[in-house]
Amino acid sequence: MRERLWRWGATNKMLLLQTVLALVLLAALLLQVSPTQILVTLAGAAPSWLLLSLGLFVLADVLRALRFTVLLTVPIPARRLFPVVIVQGLANVILPARLGEVSYLYLLRSRDRVPVADSLSSLVLARLADVWALLFLLLLAIVLAPFTFPPAVAASAAIIGALAGGASALILVLARHRKATSRRLAWLLAPWLDRCDWLGRFQSRLDDVLQSLAVACSPRAVGLAFAFSLSIWSSASLVPYCLFRAIGVVLPLEQMLYAAVFIQFLAFLPVHFLGGLGTLDVSWAAFLMLFGLPQEQAIVSALTTHVVFYAYVGVESLGGILALLWMRPRAEGP
Repeated sequence: MRERLWRWGATNKMLLLQTVLALVLLAALLLQVSPTQILVTLAGAAPSWLLLSLGLFVLADVLRALRFTVLLTVPIPARRLFPVVIVQGLANVILPARLGEVSYLYLLRSRDRVPVADSLSSLVLARLADVWALLFLLLLAIVLAPFTFPPAVAASAAIIGALAGGASALILVLARHRKATSRRLAWLLAPWLDRCDWLGRFQSRLDDVLQSLAVACSPRAVGLAFAFSLSIWSSASLVPYCLFRAIGVVLPLEQMLYAAVFIQFLAFLPVHFLGGLGTLDVSWAAFLMLFGLPQEQAIVSALTTHVVFYAYVGVESLGGILALLWMRPRAEGP
């Protein structure tokens, strides 16, 4: 009971800190501009660029659904995975610290009878492919950009690459030697299995996860996962470029790619709340000023494009929720 209360208190404290941070940063920006400027900028946005950015936004989720068809060992059609991916994205926008990822596990289990071990392993592999894809795009931006990047950028990329490499190697070893790992784990836990029932359940679940990681041994699956992730984040990185073009902010593509990829990495940190309210606005405003925009224009542009982003999330999420309600759960599953 005490442990549950402690966890509940820790979660609430984290949520409170994220809320305070978001409100402070948002207030700091809004004090420097007028809300009317945001409305005027929205009213003057070019519809063609808005439609293109919306298409790229939706395309990224379509590609995410296709990627999970490769990583899941249970065959699930992309048309059933697409609304699940949309709701997962909405949950990640609403919930802090990327707790929305749990919705993916829950929806696949409740609607398509996919074992949690299978969906969990596919999610881990997808996130690892995301990191490698973002690192590749960051390297591409560094090579193409006509300006010199701060040494901290290269150092951060090297650290992230080392961590991703270590995680990839660990998963590959576990996948290739999953039977031996299961035997060693059973040997280690054997003395305590009679005393702790939950250890037996833990061992069983871990064995299931190890079996699901077998897909990591397939060069075809790994290659397709990386190709999909690269396409996903290329589309996602072009969304802000199109949004800024829609409101008249024209910057070199390599600069926007660098900013978008860097901010995508920041989005994985557990400091964001409600889709990066405040935090992403400050990040984009800082990058736009770094690229030469006046402070007021940079802040208005960052806030305006974030409003459009929320509109995209709302429209797509409504469609995803309606699709989930329309589609019947599978009567039988694995």
